[in-house]
Amino acid sequence: MIGQSDHSRLSGVFAAHWGNDSFKRPEPFESVVRAAMLHDADGIVMRPARDLTMPAGPRPAFMQVALDAEQLGAFQWGRRLG
Repeated sequence: MIGQSDHSRLSGVFAAHWGNDSFKRPEPFESVVRAAMLHDADGIVMRPARDLTMPAGPRPAFMQVALDAEQLGAFQWGRRLG
């Protein structure tokens, strides 16, 4: 399995290689690559701590995570990276 923030960075690596003879690369290219790379950046600050405090069992899906002040702060932190 791959961690969420690792998945985010890997998405950016894939995005950096988009575009070939069959389809155009996205424009604005740099912004699309940055968005792909940082789309889960909140996981860098939130998910490791949350994983240590959550009971064993299935993890909540993205839309099931409570949007409390701590989570909102993590989203805003990730947004500032872009």
